Amino acid sequence: QAGRIYSSIAYNLCAMEQSKLAGPYYEKAIELFYELRKPEDIAEVQYNMSLSCIMRGRYSEAESYLTQCVKTIAKLQLNSLRVCNVSKLYSMQALLSVLQGNYFDSERYLLSSEQFLNYILDNQKHEVVHDFARSDDEICLYHFVKALNAQIGGDLDVALEEFEEAEKSFQKAEGNLFYVHALYRRARMELFKELGRMEMYEVEEGNLVQHQEMVEQVASSLPTKLIDEVRDKIGKLEIVHKSQLEELIRQIALRLLLAIYQSGLFSFFLCSPCQQLSFSCLLV
Repeated sequence: QAGRIYSSIAYNLCAMEQSKLAGPYYEKAIELFYELRKPEDIAEVQYNMSLSCIMRGRYSEAESYLTQCVKTIAKLQLNSLRVCNVSKLYSMQALLSVLQGNYFDSERYLLSSEQFLNYILDNQKHEVVHDFARSDDEICLYHFVKALNAQIGGDLDVALEEFEEAEKSFQKAEGNLFYVHALYRRARMELFKELGRMEMYEVEEGNLVQHQEMVEQVASSLPTKLIDEVRDKIGKLEIVHKSQLEELIRQIALRLLLAIYQSGLFSFFLCSPCQQLSFSCLLV
């Protein structure tokens, strides 16, 4: 349970765009999961660490964490983690590839993602229960990457069509796509500028500013002193009584929830399975 609390705190710090603060908590979570021999939990932390790296523009490092995660899933013969399907992992790999200029790899990962997404969509049409019912974020990522590839290739009309499809899913999955929110909005702004659609450009710019203000509002209420205290103890490997450290962790967890609740953004942070799962860990 301690490993999941560390991981959950790190995840929610990232969701508030405080990814620099999350590192020590993720590292501690992996350390605990290695001791307990829980490879699926380790893979989940590696997945979350890749999100943190994406937010900080460290795409190569994000790709490394994601590759480790995918290898673990393949070795365990899983089709999903608790927080995402394999299709999302492929779409993320496609995104990281295009962001690093590897367009061939991006298309290859998109094909793999499409195979899984077609399966999900077919099941939904026939009302078959899937092991991860909500796939809006996966579909959004898939169309987002297709839009980027088309935009880079100069096919702006196709890029616009793909962005329109992406936006339909983005509106439903926004809280679960916090790590690409700025990337996504800026890419749409760039496309609208290229197309000369300045009204739409301004709308996107407004959406981006509104999101950044919202995140800053939450971040301003963070329990930074508590976070720094626990981070320092972890970083310096100080010998402290286990119950003392656990109590500090609990205080951070509760203060994070309080900060989000007081900002009026509780519904935003609970709109995705990832956040719901991380909050449930913090409240145990």
